[in-house]
Amino acid sequence: MATFNPKIIHVPNIDHSTKKKYTNLIREAISELYIESRHAAILFKILSSYNERIIITNKDPSPFVSSSCIYPKVIYPEREHTYGNCVVIVIPPNYNGHIDSVKPLEDYNNSNDVNATLIFKLHNCIPLEKEIDYDTLISLRIIKRSQHFKIYFAHELLHAYHYFNNTFDGSNQEIEESAVIYGIENIKISYYDNHNLKEVYITENIIRSDYGYYPRISHNFERSI
Repeated sequence: MATFNPKIIHVPNIDHSTKKKYTNLIREAISELYIESRHAAILFKILSSYNERIIITNKDPSPFVSSSCIYPKVIYPEREHTYGNCVVIVIPPNYNGHIDSVKPLEDYNNSNDVNATLIFKLHNCIPLEKEIDYDTLISLRIIKRSQHFKIYFAHELLHAYHYFNNTFDGSNQEIEESAVIYGIENIKISYYDNHNLKEVYITENIIRSDYGYYPRISHNFERSI
């Protein structure tokens, strides 16, 4: 069986020990995701076809990006040509980010809640018809939670798969983020689960569910306030 084995590059070129430490960090994250998340394992199986077109690095390779601007991101070859026709995935080793998530399902036990269907879909990893709007985000009483390294790594890899699958055209970043996080009906990655006899959608939230984490609900809610 093909193995997900992307190229790993450390930018800038510094001492061997630091490079080795970063390479080991990425390899361990891939190995643990394979074992701990069956949906990440499915994603890796698909991405293994693109091993030579995926580069993992610790910093945006563009010379125009400040060294202080270090956060997870995906860079498509149309923007950055340093590595030719490759998708560059920036995974800083020491990033401490937070995400917006919903509360446990039992906290939304009012059947008359106008968001009941939305909450049900989020907790059951069912794609939504459209992006969640600002007023709805306010009403859902979002909780800030730490984002685990392996999850934000998987999030960026989902961007790469959507790119290779031509589901994004780069025209709307917010829609793209929503599709990666919780899924949008007409922008989705899916596979047929023969065991449970149903179609399953690969999103950040379904990988989060493999770890028992609550669903994420937005890419950067604070930025929209």
